Amino acid sequence: MEPSTEAGLSQPVRRSGRKAAVPRSPATLPVALPPRRAPKRKTSQLDLTADSATPGSPYLQNGTVSARLRLQERNVSASTSRINTRFVGPKPSLIATLHLHRVSSASFLASHTNGTAPYVALASAVLNPTPNNGASNTVPAAQVELRTAQIAAAIPNKKRKTTRASPKSRLNPSPPLVDTRPLPWGDPQVWAETRTDLCESLPYFKQNQGATSYLNGIVRGMLQDHDGGERSLLEEELVITRCSGGLGMDDNGETRQVSDQDANAASIACFSNNMHSKQPLILILGSNNKQCPAKVPHRYCVMAPFHVTDVWDEKSYGKIAVKVRLEKTDLQHKSWWAAENSCLSLGTREVTKVKAQRSTCVTCHQERPQIYVEGWVCLNRNCTSFWILDGREIPHGFKLTYNPVFLAERTIFNGFLPPFLSVPKPIQATGQHDRLFSVTRQCWRGIVCMKCGRCNSRRDWDAWRCQTEGCDFEWELPREIIPASAVMGDLGFGFQGHAICDDEVLDSRIKVTVDQIGFWRVVRYEIMPGMFIIHFLANDVINKKPGGADDIFGILQEGRLRLERQVMKSSVVPDQLTRHFSANIGLPYKYIVGQKESTSFSDAPGVFTEAIRRMTWAAKQVVEDGLQEFNELLAVGYFQGSKMGYHDDGEDTLGPTVTSWSFGGPSAFNFRVKDKLFSGFKAADHKNYDSALPVIGLCYKPEVRKVINQNANGMSQAKLDKVAKDALSGCKKSSTFLKMKLRHGDFMVMHGAEMQKYTEHESVPTDMLRFALTARHVKPEMITQDQHHKGVLDLDPMNSYDGDLELYEEFKRQQARELEAASARRRGASDAIMA
Repeated sequence: MEPSTEAGLSQPVRRSGRKAAVPRSPATLPVALPPRRAPKRKTSQLDLTADSATPGSPYLQNGTVSARLRLQERNVSASTSRINTRFVGPKPSLIATLHLHRVSSASFLASHTNGTAPYVALASAVLNPTPNNGASNTVPAAQVELRTAQIAAAIPNKKRKTTRASPKSRLNPSPPLVDTRPLPWGDPQVWAETRTDLCESLPYFKQNQGATSYLNGIVRGMLQDHDGGERSLLEEELVITRCSGGLGMDDNGETRQVSDQDANAASIACFSNNMHSKQPLILILGSNNKQCPAKVPHRYCVMAPFHVTDVWDEKSYGKIAVKVRLEKTDLQHKSWWAAENSCLSLGTREVTKVKAQRSTCVTCHQERPQIYVEGWVCLNRNCTSFWILDGREIPHGFKLTYNPVFLAERTIFNGFLPPFLSVPKPIQATGQHDRLFSVTRQCWRGIVCMKCGRCNSRRDWDAWRCQTEGCDFEWELPREIIPASAVMGDLGFGFQGHAICDDEVLDSRIKVTVDQIGFWRVVRYEIMPGMFIIHFLANDVINKKPGGADDIFGILQEGRLRLERQVMKSSVVPDQLTRHFSANIGLPYKYIVGQKESTSFSDAPGVFTEAIRRMTWAAKQVVEDGLQEFNELLAVGYFQGSKMGYHDDGEDTLGPTVTSWSFGGPSAFNFRVKDKLFSGFKAADHKNYDSALPVIGLCYKPEVRKVINQNANGMSQAKLDKVAKDALSGCKKSSTFLKMKLRHGDFMVMHGAEMQKYTEHESVPTDMLRFALTARHVKPEMITQDQHHKGVLDLDPMNSYDGDLELYEEFKRQQARELEAASARRRGASDAIMA
């Protein structure tokens, strides 16, 4: 599966083991279709007597058909309304067929041939209609007047609720539908099984939740995962779909338009920009799309580059929606998503001169092609003639049929080449890249497998590996050990003496004390009684000692401990991966992600035991009520731009003390009170005030909240909300109360039984490369017995870390010797002068 190098387009891969489709000549459209049983019609629908178009019928006079249209409205006793419709030109049987059955383009196509030839045949059989609504015809031709009756009763009398967040539950849900579509003609060259893999691997689609990926007013890629709304279409070379926005759920759980789309919104206006700038975009097909003519082989499959030919406004469920028509740019190669037994005639690709008749609205003077068979309609939302047919607004439920001539149009695309290859190449390092290139944001992203075409996020720290079972594709860049001095951030160097503290205390209620232990500057922040955070600031002298931060930083880069990105347990996007890489050592620890199997300390590199030894020393310096020994270590690695968002370490399996050791680039470590504890309201819009929530020292107006809670008994929830909202006016979301700047070699200790319950924190690295080792005490009684051996540590009490006090004592002795020598020199010089 080698990507095509011509025009940056990829060619479909023919599915193996199948006969190649043999092109057939365009089918000839029959003059009259075989008779069909007339479908039963509701009284609220248009009823056109079938014999009105039959030769010899009393309604056929002088080549003119007078159709009897019966219009019946519910709950209204009115006589049948008859509207005469005249047809001129084509044979009555063909027009009657189009008007009676109102087949969609796909149904019409299936009833004649497997190709798009019916569009061409119909273009030669049906002359362009004369526009109504007062539109001026810009192309004189034989005229066909297709007048459509308005059906007021087509709109149900009972209005249904359309803004449900989810469908009603059903006691007996229907079994899943069996996909009876044929297999696709070929195989996609690029595909993905998760949305994360798709967005992280493709440069033209970065939208984790939306359908349109755009940047600077230009659409790069678009996902067709569900239906494209009313009158949507997906064929081998043509797609008509709605733009995203304004969607919701009805009572049946079906997606529908619930509000008007804003044509000026960036996600909608960009399609017009693509059309005017001749910029193609790449379509992606999702397995939830039911309009594809064949089964979708994977969850997401890249289709091909398409270009925008038309953008218009219309109404869907009474709301304004924006529709876009897209044509495949490459008409010379068959689309892989075509049905296996399909046969697209080559002749249709040559039809470039056949165009739908264009007319100009006499009100807004906007010219558009005739998009619907029923007649020309103004599709400008700002015009008073918008969505008007035969003098009346088209009601919801009225079946409009696309003009086959409009669908048959094919444009030879002569715009710019797609800016991205459909099959992007794996990233490669060159001699121009420095040693930091391997940890940049660019190298954090995923790649497309060069063997099977699967999109793969970068899950492993050391290399890219394809997730397809049986595929052995692996991609690795040359890596060098990066010294800490290369990622010092804004400081640019390490401290030689006691480090400067750049922490910011943003709440005056926090008590701060500063102390010193050898070379360590120790800053203690008392958040509340029994809850504190301590920052141990290191320097180069400590970090360079054997077994210190410099040594461990290099070992972590070697990849001896396999760091991986884990699946987040709670995320809007299924299978969302963390931005950081991690691995667990010791007793199992489950935090915000589904951490994989933990490695025992006996099987991990010995340097991690040394890390526990040093972090134990730091915790013992500040924990006065007894430290529970650490038996778990979480290693986390960050590439450029990676971070860990707000979270807490409040799992019920953990002890009250958490100690972290930082390596490499600096990181902003921010703390805040949890929102509901800060304000007292469970909901963000100041509703559901909870008087049972504890009032902590750093919350908003704690004294006022205590008074509210004392008087809350007997109040209704509505009254309590009002009282609390008035008393706590001005209360906003919780803000950061402490910003710490953790640098290479720094320790950070959090202690307090309620610390993780009341507060949360985030880590935002500010340079290229960072690691963090965090030690905790996991309660063994909360872990199964067969896992206990993993947390066993052999810490020699006779070889405990002492904070490198000897280094500091030696430094002071050296300083004393230097001062004495300088003093002796000064005394000798003074004696010489006196002599």
